[in-house]
Amino acid sequence: MKIRISILSLLILCLSAKASAQTDSIPAPAKTVAAQADSIPAVAKADSVPVQAKPTQTSGNSGLFAKMKDHHIFDRLNVAFTLGTTGLGLEVASPITDWARLRLGFDGIPKFNLPMNFDVATYAGEEQTNGFEHVKDIMYQITGQEIDEQVKMNAKPYFCNFKLLVDIFPIKADRRWHVTAGLYFGNSIVGRAVNDEGETNSRVAMILSNRSYDKMAASGGSDPLFGDIYISQETYEKMMRYGRVGVHLGDYKDGTPYYLTPEANGTVSAKAKAWSVRPYLGIGFDSPVDRSRRLSLGFDAGALFWGGSPDVILADGVNMTTELKDIRGKVGRYVDFMKALKVYPAVTFRISYTFF
Repeated sequence: MKIRISILSLLILCLSAKASAQTDSIPAPAKTVAAQADSIPAVAKADSVPVQAKPTQTSGNSGLFAKMKDHHIFDRLNVAFTLGTTGLGLEVASPITDWARLRLGFDGIPKFNLPMNFDVATYAGEEQTNGFEHVKDIMYQITGQEIDEQVKMNAKPYFCNFKLLVDIFPIKADRRWHVTAGLYFGNSIVGRAVNDEGETNSRVAMILSNRSYDKMAASGGSDPLFGDIYISQETYEKMMRYGRVGVHLGDYKDGTPYYLTPEANGTVSAKAKAWSVRPYLGIGFDSPVDRSRRLSLGFDAGALFWGGSPDVILADGVNMTTELKDIRGKVGRYVDFMKALKVYPAVTFRISYTFF
Protein backbone atom coordinates (compact mmCIF):
# COMPACT_ATOMS: atom_id res chain seq x y z
CA MET A 1 0.00 0.00 0.00
CA LYS A 2 2.77 2.38 0.91
CA ILE A 3 4.53 1.48 -2.32
CA ARG A 4 1.49 2.43 -4.41
CA ILE A 5 1.17 5.80 -2.68
CA SER A 6 4.82 6.59 -3.37
CA ILE A 7 4.51 5.67 -7.03
CA LEU A 8 1.40 7.87 -7.31
CA SER A 9 3.18 10.78 -5.63
CA LEU A 10 6.13 10.44 -7.98
CA LEU A 11 3.82 10.44 -11.02
CA ILE A 12 2.04 13.57 -9.85
CA LEU A 13 5.39 15.32 -9.29
CA CYS A 14 6.53 14.46 -12.84
CA LEU A 15 3.32 15.78 -14.40
CA SER A 16 3.66 19.02 -12.44
CA ALA A 17 7.23 19.50 -13.62
CA LYS A 18 6.20 18.87 -17.26
CA ALA A 19 3.34 21.39 -17.03
CA SER A 20 5.65 23.97 -15.52
CA ALA A 21 8.12 23.47 -18.37
CA GLN A 22 5.37 23.93 -21.01
CA THR A 23 4.19 27.10 -19.29
CA ASP A 24 7.69 28.58 -19.45
CA SER A 25 7.85 27.95 -23.23
CA ILE A 26 4.62 29.94 -24.04
CA PRO A 27 5.45 33.41 -25.72
CA ALA A 28 5.06 36.47 -23.54
CA PRO A 29 2.06 38.77 -24.17
CA ALA A 30 2.57 41.63 -26.67
CA LYS A 31 2.63 44.17 -23.93
CA THR A 32 5.41 42.38 -22.18
CA VAL A 33 7.35 42.00 -25.42
CA ALA A 34 6.95 45.72 -26.12
CA ALA A 35 8.10 46.52 -22.66
CA GLN A 36 11.12 44.37 -23.20
CA ALA A 37 11.70 46.03 -26.59
CA ASP A 38 11.67 49.42 -24.92
CA SER A 39 14.29 48.26 -22.53
CA ILE A 40 16.56 47.14 -25.36
CA PRO A 41 18.92 49.95 -26.58
CA ALA A 42 17.68 51.30 -29.94
CA VAL A 43 19.83 50.62 -32.96
CA ALA A 44 20.26 53.72 -35.13
CA LYS A 45 18.72 53.34 -38.53
CA ALA A 46 20.96 53.83 -41.50
CA ASP A 47 18.84 56.71 -42.81
CA SER A 48 19.08 58.56 -39.51
CA VAL A 49 22.87 58.48 -39.39
CA PRO A 50 24.17 61.96 -40.39
CA VAL A 51 26.41 61.79 -43.48
CA GLN A 52 29.42 64.10 -43.40
CA ALA A 53 29.83 65.89 -46.76
CA LYS A 54 33.21 65.62 -48.39
CA PRO A 55 35.00 68.94 -48.69
CA THR A 56 34.88 70.34 -52.25
CA GLN A 57 38.30 70.26 -53.83
CA THR A 58 39.01 73.61 -55.50
CA SER A 59 41.41 73.41 -58.39
CA GLY A 60 44.34 75.81 -58.62
CA ASN A 61 42.82 77.55 -61.67
CA SER A 62 39.52 78.17 -59.89
CA GLY A 63 41.36 79.74 -56.99
CA LEU A 64 43.38 81.94 -59.33
CA PHE A 65 40.29 83.08 -61.22
CA ALA A 66 38.53 83.86 -57.95
CA LYS A 67 41.42 86.01 -56.81
CA MET A 68 41.53 87.78 -60.18
CA LYS A 69 37.82 88.53 -59.92
CA ASP A 70 38.17 89.80 -56.37
CA HIS A 71 40.82 92.26 -57.54
CA HIS A 72 38.98 93.15 -60.79
CA ILE A 73 41.72 91.72 -62.99
CA PHE A 74 40.47 91.24 -66.57
CA ASP A 75 36.90 91.04 -65.26
CA ARG A 76 35.52 93.28 -68.04
CA LEU A 77 36.39 94.39 -71.56
CA ASN A 78 36.21 97.91 -72.92
CA VAL A 79 36.20 98.62 -76.68
CA ALA A 80 36.72 102.18 -77.95
CA PHE A 81 36.89 104.14 -81.20
CA THR A 82 39.37 107.02 -81.17
CA LEU A 83 39.96 110.19 -83.17
CA GLY A 84 42.82 112.63 -82.68
CA THR A 85 46.17 113.94 -83.80
CA THR A 86 47.48 110.38 -84.12
CA GLY A 87 44.63 109.56 -86.52
CA LEU A 88 41.65 107.21 -86.43
CA GLY A 89 41.93 104.18 -84.20
CA LEU A 90 40.52 101.25 -82.27
CA GLU A 91 41.35 100.25 -78.69
CA VAL A 92 40.57 97.42 -76.27
CA ALA A 93 41.11 97.81 -72.53
CA SER A 94 40.74 95.77 -69.36
CA PRO A 95 41.66 96.21 -65.67
CA ILE A 96 44.87 94.61 -64.43
CA THR A 97 44.50 95.70 -60.77
CA ASP A 98 42.05 97.70 -58.66
CA TRP A 99 43.87 100.87 -59.70
CA ALA A 100 45.31 100.18 -63.19
CA ARG A 101 44.08 99.36 -66.68
CA LEU A 102 45.85 97.93 -69.74
CA ARG A 103 45.08 99.34 -73.20
CA LEU A 104 46.03 97.93 -76.59
CA GLY A 105 45.22 99.60 -79.88
CA PHE A 106 46.07 100.81 -83.35
CA ASP A 107 45.66 104.21 -84.99
CA GLY A 108 46.82 105.97 -88.11
CA ILE A 109 46.44 109.10 -90.20
CA PRO A 110 44.72 108.45 -93.55
CA LYS A 111 46.92 109.24 -96.52
CA PHE A 112 46.40 112.58 -98.22
CA ASN A 113 48.43 114.87 -100.45
CA LEU A 114 49.95 118.25 -99.68
CA PRO A 115 50.91 119.72 -103.09
CA MET A 116 54.16 121.66 -103.46
CA ASN A 117 55.60 123.47 -106.48
CA PHE A 118 59.23 124.47 -107.02
CA ASP A 119 60.53 126.88 -109.66
CA VAL A 120 63.25 125.49 -111.91
CA ALA A 121 66.34 127.67 -112.22
CA THR A 122 69.68 127.55 -114.05
CA TYR A 123 73.02 127.80 -112.29
CA ALA A 124 76.72 127.58 -112.96
CA GLY A 125 78.82 126.70 -109.97
CA GLU A 126 77.28 128.60 -107.05
CA GLU A 127 75.73 131.38 -109.14
CA GLN A 128 72.20 131.42 -110.50
CA THR A 129 72.30 132.43 -114.20
CA ASN A 130 68.63 133.12 -114.99
CA GLY A 131 68.95 131.35 -118.34
CA PHE A 132 66.11 128.85 -118.02
CA GLU A 133 64.38 129.83 -121.29
CA HIS A 134 67.65 129.48 -123.25
CA VAL A 135 68.41 126.03 -121.81
CA LYS A 136 64.83 124.99 -122.42
CA ASP A 137 65.14 125.93 -126.12
CA ILE A 138 68.50 124.18 -126.51
CA MET A 139 67.24 120.92 -125.03
CA TYR A 140 64.09 120.99 -127.13
CA GLN A 141 66.18 121.43 -130.30
CA ILE A 142 68.54 118.61 -129.35
CA THR A 143 66.19 116.07 -127.76
CA GLY A 144 62.66 117.17 -128.56
CA GLN A 145 61.86 117.18 -124.83
CA GLU A 146 60.63 120.25 -122.94
CA ILE A 147 61.60 121.22 -119.41
CA ASP A 148 58.68 122.52 -117.34
CA GLU A 149 59.14 125.71 -115.37
CA GLN A 150 58.16 123.97 -112.14
CA VAL A 151 58.74 120.68 -110.39
CA LYS A 152 55.51 119.49 -108.78
CA MET A 153 55.62 117.31 -105.69
CA ASN A 154 53.14 115.85 -103.20
CA ALA A 155 53.89 115.45 -99.50
CA LYS A 156 52.17 112.45 -97.91
CA PRO A 157 52.11 111.81 -94.17
CA TYR A 158 52.60 108.19 -93.16
CA PHE A 159 51.79 107.85 -89.47
CA CYS A 160 50.47 104.48 -88.29
CA ASN A 161 51.09 103.03 -84.82
CA PHE A 162 50.35 100.10 -82.58
CA LYS A 163 50.15 101.18 -78.94
CA LEU A 164 50.56 99.58 -75.54
CA LEU A 165 49.42 101.83 -72.69
CA VAL A 166 48.85 101.53 -68.94
CA ASP A 167 46.34 103.83 -67.21
CA ILE A 168 46.90 104.53 -63.52
CA PHE A 169 43.93 105.81 -61.46
CA PRO A 170 45.52 107.87 -58.65
CA ILE A 171 42.26 109.10 -57.06
CA LYS A 172 40.47 106.20 -55.38
CA ALA A 173 37.23 108.14 -54.92
CA ASP A 174 37.13 109.29 -58.55
CA ARG A 175 38.10 106.68 -61.15
CA ARG A 176 37.38 108.95 -64.08
CA TRP A 177 40.84 110.56 -64.14
CA HIS A 178 43.93 108.61 -65.09
CA VAL A 179 47.64 109.09 -65.77
CA THR A 180 48.93 107.13 -68.76
CA ALA A 181 52.35 105.83 -69.80
CA GLY A 182 53.29 103.47 -72.59
CA LEU A 183 54.78 102.94 -76.02
CA TYR A 184 53.75 103.53 -79.62
CA PHE A 185 55.27 101.25 -82.28
CA GLY A 186 55.33 102.41 -85.90
CA ASN A 187 57.31 102.87 -89.08
CA SER A 188 60.39 105.08 -88.85
CA ILE A 189 59.29 106.88 -92.04
CA VAL A 190 56.56 109.31 -90.91
CA GLY A 191 56.16 111.15 -94.22
CA ARG A 192 57.28 111.25 -97.83
CA ALA A 193 57.40 113.80 -100.63
CA VAL A 194 57.44 112.51 -104.20
CA ASN A 195 57.20 114.10 -107.62
CA ASP A 196 53.97 114.29 -109.59
CA GLU A 197 53.82 111.24 -111.87
CA GLY A 198 52.63 113.37 -114.80
CA GLU A 199 55.93 115.26 -114.97
CA THR A 200 58.17 112.42 -116.15
CA ASN A 201 59.14 113.91 -119.54
CA SER A 202 60.16 117.21 -117.95
CA ARG A 203 62.37 115.50 -115.38
CA VAL A 204 64.01 113.35 -118.06
CA ALA A 205 64.76 116.54 -120.04
CA MET A 206 66.37 118.05 -116.92
CA ILE A 207 68.58 114.97 -116.52
CA LEU A 208 69.66 115.09 -120.18
CA SER A 209 70.40 118.80 -119.94
CA ASN A 210 72.61 118.38 -116.87
CA ARG A 211 74.47 115.41 -118.33
CA SER A 212 75.07 117.32 -121.55
CA TYR A 213 76.41 120.30 -119.62
CA ASP A 214 78.75 118.14 -117.52
CA LYS A 215 80.04 116.32 -120.60
CA MET A 216 80.64 119.52 -122.61
CA ALA A 217 82.32 121.21 -119.65
CA ALA A 218 84.68 118.26 -119.23
CA SER A 219 85.63 118.02 -122.92
CA GLY A 220 85.53 121.72 -123.82
CA GLY A 221 82.93 120.96 -126.48
CA SER A 222 85.23 118.71 -128.51
CA ASP A 223 83.41 115.42 -127.79
CA PRO A 224 80.13 114.48 -129.45
CA LEU A 225 77.04 115.20 -127.43
CA PHE A 226 75.33 111.88 -128.24
CA GLY A 227 76.82 109.20 -130.46
CA ASP A 228 78.17 111.10 -133.47
CA ILE A 229 76.13 114.28 -132.82
CA TYR A 230 78.25 117.38 -132.24
CA ILE A 231 77.02 120.80 -131.13
CA SER A 232 78.07 124.13 -132.58
CA GLN A 233 80.44 126.48 -130.84
CA GLU A 234 77.58 128.91 -130.27
CA THR A 235 75.46 126.26 -128.60
CA TYR A 236 78.43 125.18 -126.52
CA GLU A 237 79.00 128.74 -125.29
CA LYS A 238 75.33 129.13 -124.38
CA MET A 239 75.37 125.88 -122.43
CA MET A 240 78.46 126.98 -120.51
CA ARG A 241 76.97 130.40 -119.85
CA TYR A 242 73.64 129.22 -118.48
CA GLY A 243 74.77 126.02 -116.79
CA ARG A 244 72.73 123.26 -115.24
CA VAL A 245 69.03 123.19 -114.32
CA GLY A 246 67.57 122.46 -110.90
CA VAL A 247 65.49 123.80 -108.02
CA HIS A 248 67.15 126.30 -105.71
CA LEU A 249 65.66 124.67 -102.61
CA GLY A 250 67.72 126.46 -99.98
CA ASP A 251 71.23 127.16 -98.79
CA TYR A 252 73.80 125.23 -96.83
CA LYS A 253 74.67 126.56 -93.39
CA ASP A 254 77.76 128.30 -94.87
CA GLY A 255 75.59 130.16 -97.40
CA THR A 256 76.37 127.98 -100.43
CA PRO A 257 73.23 127.47 -102.57
CA TYR A 258 71.75 123.99 -102.70
CA TYR A 259 70.07 122.92 -105.97
CA LEU A 260 67.73 119.98 -106.06
CA THR A 261 67.99 117.90 -109.25
CA PRO A 262 66.18 114.73 -110.36
CA GLU A 263 67.69 111.38 -109.51
CA ALA A 264 69.08 109.08 -112.19
CA ASN A 265 65.71 107.31 -112.48
CA GLY A 266 63.94 110.64 -113.03
CA THR A 267 62.34 111.00 -109.61
CA VAL A 268 62.52 113.76 -107.02
CA SER A 269 61.82 112.64 -103.46
CA ALA A 270 62.34 113.23 -99.76
CA LYS A 271 61.40 111.39 -96.57
CA ALA A 272 60.88 112.32 -92.93
CA LYS A 273 62.31 109.93 -90.33
CA ALA A 274 61.75 109.57 -86.58
CA TRP A 275 62.10 106.87 -83.91
CA SER A 276 60.08 103.74 -84.68
CA VAL A 277 59.45 103.17 -80.93
CA ARG A 278 57.90 106.28 -79.37
CA PRO A 279 57.38 106.58 -75.59
CA TYR A 280 54.12 108.21 -74.53
CA LEU A 281 53.16 110.10 -71.38
CA GLY A 282 49.86 111.85 -70.73
CA ILE A 283 46.67 112.23 -68.70
CA GLY A 284 43.07 111.31 -69.51
CA PHE A 285 39.45 111.40 -68.45
CA ASP A 286 36.53 108.97 -68.98
CA SER A 287 32.94 109.43 -67.85
CA PRO A 288 29.86 107.20 -68.35
CA VAL A 289 26.98 108.81 -70.22
CA ASP A 290 24.19 106.23 -69.75
CA ARG A 291 22.39 104.67 -66.79
CA SER A 292 24.03 101.29 -67.20
CA ARG A 293 27.45 103.01 -67.06
CA ARG A 294 28.59 101.03 -70.10
CA LEU A 295 28.82 103.80 -72.68
CA SER A 296 31.55 106.37 -71.97
CA LEU A 297 33.13 109.44 -73.50
CA GLY A 298 36.67 110.49 -72.77
CA PHE A 299 39.87 112.11 -73.95
CA ASP A 300 43.63 111.76 -73.60
CA ALA A 301 46.22 114.53 -73.86
CA GLY A 302 49.93 113.84 -73.88
CA ALA A 303 53.13 113.72 -75.88
CA LEU A 304 54.89 111.19 -78.09
CA PHE A 305 58.66 111.33 -77.75
CA TRP A 306 60.02 110.51 -81.21
CA GLY A 307 63.66 111.45 -80.87
CA GLY A 308 63.65 115.21 -81.35
CA SER A 309 62.89 116.92 -84.65
CA PRO A 310 62.38 114.38 -87.47
CA ASP A 311 65.07 114.27 -90.13
CA VAL A 312 63.87 115.30 -93.61
CA ILE A 313 66.30 113.60 -95.98
CA LEU A 314 66.51 114.13 -99.74
CA ALA A 315 67.38 111.40 -102.24
CA ASP A 316 71.01 112.58 -102.45
CA GLY A 317 71.38 112.23 -98.66
CA VAL A 318 71.14 115.92 -97.73
CA ASN A 319 69.34 116.39 -94.41
CA MET A 320 67.11 119.43 -94.76
CA THR A 321 66.52 119.58 -90.99
CA THR A 322 70.16 119.88 -90.00
CA GLU A 323 72.12 120.91 -93.13
CA LEU A 324 70.01 123.55 -94.90
CA LYS A 325 68.62 126.96 -94.05
CA ASP A 326 66.33 129.47 -95.74
CA ILE A 327 64.36 126.69 -97.44
CA ARG A 328 61.96 128.18 -99.95
CA GLY A 329 58.24 127.83 -100.55
CA LYS A 330 55.79 125.50 -98.85
CA VAL A 331 58.47 122.92 -98.19
CA GLY A 332 60.30 125.49 -96.09
CA ARG A 333 57.19 125.98 -93.94
CA TYR A 334 56.75 122.23 -93.61
CA VAL A 335 60.37 121.75 -92.57
CA ASP A 336 60.12 124.60 -90.04
CA PHE A 337 56.99 122.95 -88.63
CA MET A 338 58.79 119.60 -88.32
CA LYS A 339 61.75 121.28 -86.61
CA ALA A 340 59.43 122.69 -83.97
CA LEU A 341 58.02 119.24 -83.16
CA LYS A 342 60.63 118.03 -80.70
CA VAL A 343 57.79 115.88 -79.33
CA TYR A 344 54.58 115.02 -81.13
CA PRO A 345 51.37 116.30 -79.45
CA ALA A 346 48.92 113.43 -78.99
CA VAL A 347 45.36 114.55 -78.27
CA THR A 348 42.68 111.87 -78.64
CA PHE A 349 38.91 111.77 -78.13
CA ARG A 350 37.35 108.41 -77.37
CA ILE A 351 33.89 106.79 -77.32
CA SER A 352 33.84 103.40 -75.61
CA TYR A 353 31.56 100.58 -74.52
CA THR A 354 32.13 98.14 -71.66
CA PHE A 355 31.17 94.46 -71.98
CA PHE A 356 30.40 91.96 -69.17
